[in-house]
Amino acid sequence: MLKSMTGYGSATFEDDRLLLKTEIKAVNNKFLEVNLRIPRILQSKDASLRNIVSKLCERGTVSLIMVFHQKQLTTSATAINKNLLESYIKEIKQVSDNTGVDLNPLINNAWQLPEVLVPLESELSEADWQLCEKLIHEAFIKFDQFRVEDGKELVQLFTNYIERIEALLAEINDIDKIRIERVRERIKNNLETYIQPENIDPVRYEQELIYYVEKLDISEEKVRLAKHCKYFKETLQTEGSGKKLNFISQEMGREINTIGSKANDFDIQQKVVMMKDDLEKIKEQTMNIV
Repeated sequence: MLKSMTGYGSATFEDDRLLLKTEIKAVNNKFLEVNLRIPRILQSKDASLRNIVSKLCERGTVSLIMVFHQKQLTTSATAINKNLLESYIKEIKQVSDNTGVDLNPLINNAWQLPEVLVPLESELSEADWQLCEKLIHEAFIKFDQFRVEDGKELVQLFTNYIERIEALLAEINDIDKIRIERVRERIKNNLETYIQPENIDPVRYEQELIYYVEKLDISEEKVRLAKHCKYFKETLQTEGSGKKLNFISQEMGREINTIGSKANDFDIQQKVVMMKDDLEKIKEQTMNIV
């Protein structure tokens, strides 16, 4: 089943001792990029968390956000975030200098500003780490379901685009049946207009006509484009096929461009422009497929 690269999932655990929250969200990316927002108590598990996400997600920019709150910490078990405190004081002084407002009372109480006093977390126990892992997998189940549902919509969208291209190809086939005859007639009329009939070598005329018609022939391109469309629809049913779908769309583009350049026919070129419009939409959407 096709999956979107965009997704979101969350999970929460809470008891008398702990409050844990996990969020997983992802957006488009050609490769896998993992961003972590985790509390200090989980910093030692940075590599493990990245490894978990790498196994769960094929590609995309994936953000893992975790909250680890220990309810039983005493208020005395705190540390001062010195860098943040100094930053607060610097900003307050700058505002005071620019406005002339006396902000010394605020400076004296800067330690009360958000996140200046940081709880000293105890070391992460193995049981708590296993709980975190379990929560990540619960969030991923929801995240993956989100991608599956979004993928179903994309499958329908792709199918509509491909079917429109196939319909336009059928119209080109109808036009192509009379196009060569029109070319033959045009060449013949031009010869009769500019060259006396007795000066025309019938054998040479047929040779040149065959050569010219072969240069305008788009039969092979039409067959290959039809096969690419069929292969694209088949690949839609395969998981992890985003890159393959993009490659197939590139091959479709080559055939469509060749049909437009070789046909030398206004009606066919109109259909080609419409095909290109649908194909461009396909290419944009393949960038959102895992």
